[in-house]
Amino acid sequence: MQLLLREQLVSLAAGLAIGGVAAAWAVRFVRASLYHLTGYDTGVWVVAVTVLILTAAAGTLMPALRASRTDPAKALRAED
Repeated sequence: MQLLLREQLVSLAAGLAIGGVAAAWAVRFVRASLYHLTGYDTGVWVVAVTVLILTAAAGTLMPALRASRTDPAKALRAED
């Protein structure tokens, strides 16, 4: 399970870095559409990053927990 989480977190960190830079650059195009917010509002960025991390963790943990409950010998013998 740790291997899956570590693998997913590396991808998540890379995506957040690239996406954060792209979003910081693109905010100047949507600045007029923002209502009572600045383009660099820390609270919004923190919430967005937190939601992405929690979603990635749930998307990794749920299948990993299900796979950890399966007997490997039984899975290898299964015929499809």
